[in-house]
Amino acid sequence: MKSKTLKIFQIIAEKPIMRYIIDSSKHFSSNIIVVTQESLLKHELFADITTVVQSSPKGTGKAILQAIPFLNTEFPQIL
Repeated sequence: MKSKTLKIFQIIAEKPIMRYIIDSSKHFSSNIIVVTQESLLKHELFADITTVVQSSPKGTGKAILQAIPFLNTEFPQIL
C-alpha cells in the first residue's frame, strides 16, 4: 500500500481499521491495551483504552513484554 496514512488509520466504511479492532475487542474485555509509538499516544482513536509506549519498534514480542505489567491476571487475556 502506498500511502502516507498508517494502515491502522486507513478508512473503511467511514471508520479507521483500528476502530473495528478496538470495538470488536470490547465484546470480550473492557481492559483493552494497545502498544503504540509515542507520536500516536494522544490520537483520539486511543482515548478510551490503555496505551503503552514502545519507544522504538522492536517487534511483536517486545510489544507484548511491555504490555504485561498492564494485564489483569484475574481474567483470560487475548494477545
